[in-house]
Formats: sequence, structure tokens, C-alpha cells
Amino acid sequence: MSEDSEKTEKVSEGEGHLDIALREQPPAPGDAAAISDLTPREREVLLLLSCAASNRDIGRKLGIAERTAKAHLTSIMTKISVSSRTEAALFAYAHHRCIVCWGTA
Repeated sequence: MSEDSEKTEKVSEGEGHLDIALREQPPAPGDAAAISDLTPREREVLLLLSCAASNRDIGRKLGIAERTAKAHLTSIMTKISVSSRTEAALFAYAHHRCIVCWGTA
């Protein structure tokens, strides 16, 4: 038996639940229930953020000033309880379907 396969067996034997934990997706930051508190424009901004759009890109796509896009992001981050643009982007990516469906419901 090779050294690598011995290590795999030891991990499998000693930590049987480890493989299950690795398959589960980590929880997304923020409060998913807050999606209902977002305005339609904030949901549009959040969806664009999930595609890694910059404030400038968001502004151009939505026909608003870059400064307005930044203001929307600040409001969104407060409402969904995240502290960074990266966390907001992860939130938007993880909850993309809910954000889209909420806008059409």
C-alpha cells in the first residue's frame, strides 16, 4: 500500500464525517430573509454585483451615476447585514435565485 493511500485510509477511518462536511457548501454571509426588504433597484444592483460588476459598470448598465450605485450598495449591505462588498457579492451569488424570483413574484 502506498503512503498516500495510507493517509487517505487514516483520514477516512478517523474522521468519517469529514467527507460529508467537505461536500456541504458553507453558509453564505448575511441575512437571506432581508431580500424582501430590498427595493427593486437594490435587487438589480445586487444581481449585477453577483457578476462582479464594478460601481461604474453597475451605473452604466442601470443608467445611474457611479455615486448612486455606491449609495445603493451601502444600503444593501446594511439591510442584508454584511460588512464588505465581497460578502455582499457572495450573498448575491449564493441567493441569486431568490433575488431573481422575489423581483418577479
